[in-house]
Amino acid sequence: MQSTQQSHNGQWFLQNGTAIRLSMNQGPRRLQVQSGRVWMTMDKPTQDATADIWLEAGQSHYLAPGEHAVLEAWPSAEFALLEPPPVASKSRLWSRAIFAAVRAWLPSRQRACQPS
Repeated sequence: MQSTQQSHNGQWFLQNGTAIRLSMNQGPRRLQVQSGRVWMTMDKPTQDATADIWLEAGQSHYLAPGEHAVLEAWPSAEFALLEPPPVASKSRLWSRAIFAAVRAWLPSRQRACQPS
């Protein structure tokens, strides 16, 4: 029996004392712990993050593109690597804001142009 298993739906299972290395070469991911506890060590910690991170069931951690981490289960753990939801582009958000402002301005403008 393997000590590290990945299911077809993106769930991973680690047995006690098993470690795996994750590389975020395919883009950003959110590591979501489903059960157990995970000890994660980042290869290159930033000023905002420490090298060692403990995650309990229900907790998650964002892994940026190019980051590498080693995970170990304590005592065992099940987790998923999820793709974060797409973020709306700034230009799309800007055009929505302009449209909303124009839509709010038009009724007041129409009332001002009506004869008394």
